[in-house]
Amino acid sequence: MIQLIGIWLTFFAALVISVVPVPRDLPVYLFYLQPEWIALTLSYWVLVSPERVGLISAFVLGVFADLSVGTALGEHGLMYLLLVIFISATYHQVRMLPIWQQAVIVAFVISVGTVLQYLFLSLAHESFQSGLMFLKADRKSTRLNSSHQIISYAVFCLKK
Repeated sequence: MIQLIGIWLTFFAALVISVVPVPRDLPVYLFYLQPEWIALTLSYWVLVSPERVGLISAFVLGVFADLSVGTALGEHGLMYLLLVIFISATYHQVRMLPIWQQAVIVAFVISVGTVLQYLFLSLAHESFQSGLMFLKADRKSTRLNSSHQIISYAVFCLKK
């Protein structure tokens, strides 16, 4: 019971860190390097304790992430479900690898999830915007700012 409370406290901390605004005086390119804290925390707990963290906790965490960020309900839940399914399916192989290879696999799975999240978002809006739309580039939260609009306008002009 105490371990479950610890797990959910780390999920809550990751949720808080993911919505805390980044200082405005940082260069714009640093906003693209903001990690997916919730996905990293989830993948850690799936690798450490797969019997306690699974599909239900991934979906509940995704719904909380959707509510806190303000995205469509189920968008993060689907990404976290895919993350947990892949890591759970390859759990025994991934645990035997060195830590740097585990980091590469987790980074690859999270980046595939982010691209899928972008594709679902573009299908919901019935348009493919900029290829950089799935990157987080806002200084206030994880919403997109004016740099996304400039990039989208440049891509739109280049298509003509």
